[in-house]
Amino acid sequence: MSALAFLLCLTAASLAYLSSPQQRLLAVRSAGRRSRRLAVLLAIAGTGVWMGAADVASGLVAALLVMMLTSVALPYLALLVPERR
Repeated sequence: MSALAFLLCLTAASLAYLSSPQQRLLAVRSAGRRSRRLAVLLAIAGTGVWMGAADVASGLVAALLVMMLTSVALPYLALLVPERR
């Protein structure tokens, strides 16, 4: 259950980043509105799975931690991608 919750939250944060106009990881931005809606749904689902695997407070903290760390790591990961001209 924890692995599923981790993947859901990781995917939610990744989709939220990739749908942003300021993202530098991919050459093409993903479909904005649809990706953001899917990111919100995945974040809610991931948080719910975390809460099911642990108690409510631990589930909220775990979900926020995974999404926060992903949101911080993705811009740094974009620095490793060669610059496009």
